[in-house]
Amino acid sequence: MPVQTTTGSPGADAAAESSELFGQLATGFSGVDPNLSARLMWAWTKNGAMHSGFHGTTILKIDEALPMKDPVLGDATFPGWYSVLRNGWGTRDETAVWFVNGDFYRDHAHEDNGNVAIYALGAPLSVDWGSMYDPPSPGAMMHNAPVPEAKLKTS
Repeated sequence: MPVQTTTGSPGADAAAESSELFGQLATGFSGVDPNLSARLMWAWTKNGAMHSGFHGTTILKIDEALPMKDPVLGDATFPGWYSVLRNGWGTRDETAVWFVNGDFYRDHAHEDNGNVAIYALGAPLSVDWGSMYDPPSPGAMMHNAPVPEAKLKTS
């Protein structure tokens, strides 16, 4: 899951809103992998320390006293799914490119393949801000994926 950076720019396919998920995962991993837990806790805190009551209140699911650690994110490739190139983590000149480059997408399969999101020097250049429900925008045009001109329906 993409992480909002210290410059405030969200990762690819992420809305500019917080999620309680990082805090819940940090709590779950705290006794098994303290390093991962601290990195997740950092992400939850930097993204607004959101709580939710969607599946029962997260006030009972997140241990807010857990330690935090800057994750110092860099380049990564997740075969069959995603790649990210990142430079300048934690600086005002942070630059990152996220690329959906695989077909293993169980939780979220639609026309995302080829999607590219770019933040350069902390500013968005290309973001996946497609409408999820309304207005409807089916297919790759919902995302910032390359689409051959012949496939565009113009009228």
